[in-house]
Amino acid sequence: MKLPFQKPKQSIRGDLLRPFIISFLCTVALMAGMLIIQSQRMVDQVLNELQGEMLTMLDRELNTRLGEAMQLSHISHDAMKNKVLNTQDQQNRERFFAMMVKHYPNVTMAFVGLPSGEFYGARRNADGTIDIGRNNTSTSGHSEYYRIDKYGSADSLTQVFENFDPRIRPWYTSAISSEGPVFSSIYSHFLFKEPTITASLPYYEEEKLVGVFGVDILLTWLGESLSELPIGNNGLVFIVDQNEQLVATTTEDDIFRLVDNQSVNVSIHDVDNFVIKSILFANQSLNKDLSIDNKKYMVAKMAYTYENLDWDIYIALMKDDFLENLKVTLTWTFLLVAFITALFIAGTVVIVKRIVDPIIKLNDATKKLEQGIYVELDMDNHKNELYELNNSFNSMGGKIIHHVEILKEEVAARTRELEEKNQILKDLSYTDQLLHIGNRRRFDESGSFMLELANRSNLSFTIMMLDIDDFKIFNDTYGHVEGDNCLIKIASSMQASLNRKTDLLARYGGEEFVVAITHLTMEQAIERAERIRKSIENMKIENLKSETGYITVSIGIAFVTAHQDLTLEQLVREADQAMYAAKVNGKNRYEISEI
Repeated sequence: MKLPFQKPKQSIRGDLLRPFIISFLCTVALMAGMLIIQSQRMVDQVLNELQGEMLTMLDRELNTRLGEAMQLSHISHDAMKNKVLNTQDQQNRERFFAMMVKHYPNVTMAFVGLPSGEFYGARRNADGTIDIGRNNTSTSGHSEYYRIDKYGSADSLTQVFENFDPRIRPWYTSAISSEGPVFSSIYSHFLFKEPTITASLPYYEEEKLVGVFGVDILLTWLGESLSELPIGNNGLVFIVDQNEQLVATTTEDDIFRLVDNQSVNVSIHDVDNFVIKSILFANQSLNKDLSIDNKKYMVAKMAYTYENLDWDIYIALMKDDFLENLKVTLTWTFLLVAFITALFIAGTVVIVKRIVDPIIKLNDATKKLEQGIYVELDMDNHKNELYELNNSFNSMGGKIIHHVEILKEEVAARTRELEEKNQILKDLSYTDQLLHIGNRRRFDESGSFMLELANRSNLSFTIMMLDIDDFKIFNDTYGHVEGDNCLIKIASSMQASLNRKTDLLARYGGEEFVVAITHLTMEQAIERAERIRKSIENMKIENLKSETGYITVSIGIAFVTAHQDLTLEQLVREADQAMYAAKVNGKNRYEISEI
């Protein structure tokens, strides 16, 4: 008889089953959650490092390209100041600008505009040929372009631009306004109809303007450089200037439109790309997550400044691009765990009806499993329900531990893969992939360290700039494949000519090499340069259309002993000027500048 105040009798099966099932599910969920959170953190960390490396690479490449353009304007400025360049000497000015464009493949045009409206310079055509330009009284105010001969002088007329006045061009007006080195705003190149930026530098004598030097570089290379970055299938990179114009992007959006036969950069307010609009509207800074169209992006922003330029670089990486395989593995693991869990609960419901003690043992084993410790249960000799339950538990525990280990290994493998790609990206940024020697970035960092060490130890410091004579002729004659083989042979010869492991050899760009050496006398520096020059000359690499008939090099040496106030950039500039002097004085020789 049931008394009114009696509580309903509770089932021992329920008492045993409820806490076990709840604790088991919580443990599985906690372990899975910890794995997911930890894997997400590791991936976020790797993506942050990847973004940082990409921003660093873009910063260095922009500095290299823009710095080269501004450096060439300074070279022209110094050449006129030192009477090396004479704009009134036709042969002198034509060969000067032709040589400059020829030896700097990133340069589209190098020129000078005079207050009188005269204009002289050289340009690189789309097919790689070089034309000389002139605009003076003899051309009646028109800008005439001539194809150069093998000596760098004007030959046949190729094009005429009527009524061309350099004094109204953006590069001229911005240089006059700043009275110093300046980059023009982005404008449409009058010849190539593409967005262009000019490194301008005015030249004064006794506070009177003599002329404005300029070096043009087209901005189309920037989009090509961005597309080579490892941003995944849905990532993107874009650059915005201080005038809120789109400078470059990895998307298919146009960065300029033709208006009245002139290219006009697209304003960020007219961009159609939804991701770009969302990033700009959110005004994200470095290392921020942004949800766009239900997709997670990691957005990094870097402010890039150089001279008067003020650009913003944005890198957005979609997390799913890097987590896709990991999510598939997690999904299958959870399904398998869910299946095994369901099987285990069914077996437990059956066995608790018959016996309690084995369930207590089973409960103890489960608690240990919660702590990540798997203990296999002893099997009863009688193959009854308890035997099957113990067997199911042992099978489940082994599979759970096994699949948890697989999941950990998968996470570790994906993490290692991202780290290896990051390391490969870092190694590529320091090594020239063709010649297997240091690149410009390696030289900038290691050279600065060597100069600082020499300064502290009061050692001499030597910079050698080496340029292959008539290499353009070699490439035109034998092709770029043979040109690459020639560069490989010269790099190998230079490496063999260096005595010490501490000597730094790097490819500076194109057919230019740079060497940094400490602790030499000036005589030893000259001997080392002459050894390098002779070793290359003795290889007798055929170049029939050159003056000598084979490959030679010109070397500029900057030697310094008291260098406390000098920078690596200044020494490189001195060596570059010495190399130019070697070119002017006949090639296949060295010139030294003792500072």
